[in-house]
Amino acid sequence: LPLQRRRVWRACEACRRKKIKCDGLEPTCSQCQASSSSSCTWVQTKDRAALSRHYVQELEARLIQMQGLLTQVGSGSDTATTAASSSTTTSATGLAKPGPPPATQSGARSATAAPTTADLQHDTREPELFGQLALDHNGHLRWIGGSSAMTLVDAFRNITKQSTRPASFPGATTSILGAASQSNSNARNLYFPPILRSDVRALPGPEQAEFPPRDLADKLVAAYFTHFHHTLPVVDSTAFLSQYRRLMDERRIASPSEIGFAIVVFSVFACAARFVNDPRLAPEDPEHPEGGMAAIYYERAMVLYYIGHNVTQLAHVQAFVLLASFLASINSLPQAWLLCGQAVRTAQDLGLHRSPQHLHLTPIDKETRRKVWWCVYGLDRMLAVALGRPLGIDDADCDVELPLDIDDVALPKYFASAHSPTTSLMKGFNALTCLWKIAGQVLRSVYALDKCKGNLEQDKMAELQASVDRLDKALTEWCDKLPTPFKSNPQTSQQVSLGAILCSCYYAITVTLHRNFIPTSINAPQVPRSSSVAKVVTASRSCIFLAQSIKDVIPSSHWLAFFSQYLFSSAIIILLCIMHATDQSAVTTAMSEVNTAIECLGSLEALWPGAKKCREILKELADLTNVRL
Repeated sequence: LPLQRRRVWRACEACRRKKIKCDGLEPTCSQCQASSSSSCTWVQTKDRAALSRHYVQELEARLIQMQGLLTQVGSGSDTATTAASSSTTTSATGLAKPGPPPATQSGARSATAAPTTADLQHDTREPELFGQLALDHNGHLRWIGGSSAMTLVDAFRNITKQSTRPASFPGATTSILGAASQSNSNARNLYFPPILRSDVRALPGPEQAEFPPRDLADKLVAAYFTHFHHTLPVVDSTAFLSQYRRLMDERRIASPSEIGFAIVVFSVFACAARFVNDPRLAPEDPEHPEGGMAAIYYERAMVLYYIGHNVTQLAHVQAFVLLASFLASINSLPQAWLLCGQAVRTAQDLGLHRSPQHLHLTPIDKETRRKVWWCVYGLDRMLAVALGRPLGIDDADCDVELPLDIDDVALPKYFASAHSPTTSLMKGFNALTCLWKIAGQVLRSVYALDKCKGNLEQDKMAELQASVDRLDKALTEWCDKLPTPFKSNPQTSQQVSLGAILCSCYYAITVTLHRNFIPTSINAPQVPRSSSVAKVVTASRSCIFLAQSIKDVIPSSHWLAFFSQYLFSSAIIILLCIMHATDQSAVTTAMSEVNTAIECLGSLEALWPGAKKCREILKELADLTNVRL
């Protein structure tokens, strides 16, 4: 498909003034290069017709690039067919049983290359009934599950291929790549039709996005990677910084394909604003610290998302995670839960919940997909625990491996030499992910509707107690295996903050596991042979005791919101136990611990808006307890 005659969509200012033909080459056109006295400058046009022509030209160029990649892959399809036929057997039903796939060089493609149909041969050991990844019309991978109608279409084509006699005429060899192309083409046309674009624009154009001054933007990005990224590694730092510099050098969104990354950039700005002390970021009203430029960056990210929402991509998931973190940091936990749900659905739409092991992507791209998924997973668990709401992800639906225990800055060297560093922050993130897996089991086993009734039958109570014992053992084993740098001997400030997060989350999940066994009325019967009350009290006291030393190293983000919630819950549990206590000295000690929690929440009021309300409620409950005693 040849390109149409290239039409310049925007002329430089010098050629426009001289009324001469400009070839549109940026940053310096040919006319200005020939005339050294001319300064080649470009002004963003507001001519929507010109922008539309430019967008069509980009799509045509991308189409030709895709066809070239398919042609290159197609040259080896006969070899793939031979290898596949030698490793495939036929069952009694006539369905193919794929054998092991041939070895692939996962690093053969560049990180910026668009995925091709060959990328979709992700695991020939998996029958199509378990689902497939298909390319949409924008070149992005999208997941189609095993219960979809396309699975039946693929099964039918598989049967017809096997029941057909071998072709006796030249050129009739069946190509696996060709079959995959046809399958993905069918899926694309059925589920991902081309988006109909309207000339009516209800939203501003992406070129109107206003970026902060370069020095302030650089401060925000540096603060993000220093204070926050290691706790939620949803972006690859090397790739992000490279794209960020290019975007800020141009200070505009040059094409629709760049909207996704711009959304991530503004999301990073929103999260990082809390770590930067700059008067340009301060809110106009000191009484509402949740305002300021951080909220404006959040709104700009959301507007950009609505502008480019019809092109589903990985950047949307990354942005949703960061924006949900920002919402939690300003005490909008329910809204964060809703946005996290959108991240879950978008991630599943892109197939992030399935292993990328056999996708023909670079190793770093595979690691990025894994990290993004587990960031979504952890945030889903955190918000579910904090709000007592249902989980959005079922462990049975995903088979993604944990990321490597290697920080993203060290990944290129690792893949080049297979040299693994001795210490890394990713070890702490992976440990945190394993902890959230246990948290999900706690919510499904202990907080299921049939386990939360007032009076459980004896067999149900025995089943519940067995689940609690099993999960308590899993928590103990997790704690024993926690890497030393995050447990008792941190060497850097980032290890200290990640260790504090791991510690607070461990006690929070322990409290969540056992707290349903605390009597909620004076005459409530004790559960026989249950040690849960003692364990929940010990965990709550530990949480309050450690809060005094770790509250200043918890990052001022969603982590601080959850830490404040954990501290608040622990103090209330101590108050509940005081109501059943008979030893006056124990009551005095417990009340001093509650007062410690109140003081800690008071010191966090300037950092997390919800801390003030938690402190007021806790103070009111403590006063009621004193009156009762």
